Amino acid sequence: MTFSIVTLKAFGDFVIACGSARAVQAGANRPQVVAGEYVRPLAAALGVESEVRFIGTQHGAPWTDVPAVFDVRKRGLPAAVRSLFELRAILGQLPPAWNLVFDHAGPRERLLCSHHPFHSLSKETGNVYLAYRQFFTQQRLTVTPHTIARQFVPYNALLVPGARMRHRVLPPAVIEQACHTLRERGCAVTVVLLEGEDIPLPEKIRPVRLPRSFQNLVAVMRESDLVITADSLPAHLGEYLQIPQFTFIPTPKDYMLPQFAYEAKGWTTFDQTPYFSRWLDAALPTL
Repeated sequence: MTFSIVTLKAFGDFVIACGSARAVQAGANRPQVVAGEYVRPLAAALGVESEVRFIGTQHGAPWTDVPAVFDVRKRGLPAAVRSLFELRAILGQLPPAWNLVFDHAGPRERLLCSHHPFHSLSKETGNVYLAYRQFFTQQRLTVTPHTIARQFVPYNALLVPGARMRHRVLPPAVIEQACHTLRERGCAVTVVLLEGEDIPLPEKIRPVRLPRSFQNLVAVMRESDLVITADSLPAHLGEYLQIPQFTFIPTPKDYMLPQFAYEAKGWTTFDQTPYFSRWLDAALPTL
């Protein structure tokens, strides 16, 4: 049976899909990822272009953004309806034997894929990464806490406060407290902003400003031993690159967190920053 993970939403969802496909052992059940053309630059930065089936052109040009059917609030209902029929026709061209897997299959996905066998993840595991693992292994999973293995002193910590959704951007107080906590424990901290990001920072923090590209972001992350992020793409890049990460989120919502952050309890809300200190103290002896 051939499975294909269909990911047509945000960049973080694409990284989750690629990491989950990679985690499935090679063999008949190894899934392919089907994704929109707009994620091709990210796929190139991760080195997975050859493993992805890219779909989506509009008037002969590749898609540059999430299909409107998955972005109704921003793009409007008429564009969403046009997108639904366009995307349905494109997905209909995939081999009929392919079983299409979505992280969530509601009425929209059912309309898109009525011509293919399709599947939805179960949320009973509590985390999307574990849900993918459970689906492809057909085994009930229990959470095994991660141990964090690093041998570097001082630890090279990277803090990426930005997020596509404004309410997820780390507030200045959280950034300041996280930097202070890390430096108190001997960690070297680099705060990274991407070109064009206008994020308020505490007065004494001087960020590194990167030209906006996935290649640049992945390169700087590869040099890090610990990544502290907002609930956004960099958190999932840390997971994909197998770098320990800690994620700050505005409200408790851990289903879409990176697997490491979920299993190692490496997350907290903006108003509970002291938890980061306790987590770091527990983690440092094994970093």
